Amino acid sequence: MLNVENFKDAILKILLLVPAALVFLATTGAFGHVVFGVLASAFYVYEVARI
Repeated sequence: MLNVENFKDAILKILLLVPAALVFLATTGAFGHVVFGVLASAFYVYEVARI
């Protein structure tokens, strides 16, 4: 997943992973349980992949 071919590819992957990490942290902080954070970030990645 983190295999990059060039600089542009690395920037794009960082821009896609940072929001997923923020969703994880926000959900974990709001509900106080890591499982909700994992589910929310997985749902976010799923929705981004569908676009």
